[in-house]
Amino acid sequence: MKPHFYRVRSVKDIVISVTLIIAGIALMLYPSGIGITILGMFLFLIGSLFLYLFKSVYKKEGAKEIYHKRELQFRREILQTIQDAVLSDPNQIDMTKEGMGWTVKLNIYFSREADKGYIQLYEYIPYNYEPCTQMLEYRINQIEKLLNKK
Repeated sequence: MKPHFYRVRSVKDIVISVTLIIAGIALMLYPSGIGITILGMFLFLIGSLFLYLFKSVYKKEGAKEIYHKRELQFRREILQTIQDAVLSDPNQIDMTKEGMGWTVKLNIYFSREADKGYIQLYEYIPYNYEPCTQMLEYRINQIEKLLNKK
């Protein structure tokens, strides 16, 4: 079965949202000028929107672990090279070519706690990214090079 990932709120997302809401309420209740009350309303509104909309991490259906997502973009000319590397050894992908084009997308979902990572390669066909590979599962040490920043 192909893993399906969906967005969820992290503890950090909830803490930021609740902090903004509490600060907004405190400023609205503070007996001072209209400017402070308006600032409180603004913070309350932003905190409420963040609480409702902001989801920064992913979960896999049927699993408890939290996954993070990383997207890498490449030029179409190296699609076959990347596809071969994804299917055999993802650490062989030339990261110096990353960010130099937007027609090949490599999605990586990873969880260090679960020691798992999922990779799927997409090619841009006008108006849509179409999958080039299935969702492939790897251990974190097999995709470590893809997860590290430049």
